[in-house]
Amino acid sequence: MAVQSFLRAGPRRARVLSGFWRKPYWTVAPALACLLVLSIYPVFHLVWLSLHNVRILPGVPPEFIGLKQYGWIFNDPDFWNSFRVTVQFVVAVSLIELALGLLLALLLNFDAPWVGVLRMLFLLPTLVAPVVVGLTWILLLNGEFGLINYLLGLLGIRKQAWLARPDLAFAGLVAADVWQWTPFMMLLILAALRSLPVEPFEAAATDGASAWQSFWYLTLPMIRPVMAVALLLRALDATKVFGLVLVLTGGGPAVATNVLGLYIFRKAFERSQMEYAAGVAVILLLVTLAVASVYTALLLRSQGRARS
Repeated sequence: MAVQSFLRAGPRRARVLSGFWRKPYWTVAPALACLLVLSIYPVFHLVWLSLHNVRILPGVPPEFIGLKQYGWIFNDPDFWNSFRVTVQFVVAVSLIELALGLLLALLLNFDAPWVGVLRMLFLLPTLVAPVVVGLTWILLLNGEFGLINYLLGLLGIRKQAWLARPDLAFAGLVAADVWQWTPFMMLLILAALRSLPVEPFEAAATDGASAWQSFWYLTLPMIRPVMAVALLLRALDATKVFGLVLVLTGGGPAVATNVLGLYIFRKAFERSQMEYAAGVAVILLLVTLAVASVYTALLLRSQGRARS
């Protein structure tokens, strides 16, 4: 009797098991496993490291010090200088790249046989490694034989020591990042422009709307969510800038361009203060998550109001 009931339940049990293995989360299980190993575990280890005093001597166990590390960090003026420089850099490059990306996307939003080649040429800087970008801009900003000073000389403007003055060095760093990553913003906004429906624009043209009115009242509101997401993605990525600063300015002159990525690197590998660098990295991570969460909540709220 039991054997017969088991045999009768066999097909149904097979269907249940088959449906279980066809669940959507099994398709993303490999990606989640990689995320757990490559991202989540290092974050927990980073937090653990920031709460301990790690001795480099063999046989000496780490000493738990709690939040003392963070007290030392918050009392360090060099940390606050790097934090300020990082915030200024992120705000500057994000807004400039968004504006230039929108402008380029509008200029390239047309159909022509050669426009695809032009778009590809604009995207080439994003394929260049940050170290190569830094070396290229060192040559461009050289105070004696740089191309930028040569062009300024043709206009009757005296040469500038771009990498020797704090304000000009920061401006040069921003210019190099803008040159490399503006095409990324252009690509996202251009994709949004190419996906817009044509019916509202045809109706606006029939009603006598100008090109500026169509852009301001139709194009801009419809692509604003994409622009907001692009701004968030670029700002998050800009907080991790390191290679470009290391090669182009080295954090100088003085500490004018010493961003947090470079500050963490020097604390960890030049001064062997791994736990201190881990604490700074945790602070940067928490600040980034907080800002991104607030920004996303405001974005979702504004979209909800627009739909209602």
